[in-house]
Amino acid sequence: IGALVVALTTFFAFKHGWSGYYLARFKLESLKGRYEEAIGRAKLMAEKNEEAAIELAVSATKYYMEEAGRVIEEETKGFFGSMAFPGKFSPKA
Repeated sequence: IGALVVALTTFFAFKHGWSGYYLARFKLESLKGRYEEAIGRAKLMAEKNEEAAIELAVSATKYYMEEAGRVIEEETKGFFGSMAFPGKFSPKA
């Protein structure tokens, strides 16, 4: 019975880890798409209003970096938060 419990716990921890990874991946891809769109708009408006284009590019870059950091931090906390140390059993939901 002990081996079955360990196997099930390991399986569900693995599934939880990968689901967090894929969710983070999709969030990062979405952020990248928004960033690329904003940079594209900045390039288009650069001839007419260079100052506004630079402001848009800087703003988009700051947003992308901050949000990407948050996504990575959440995924990392989720991954390591779901790990159990040997000898301790504390199921997490």
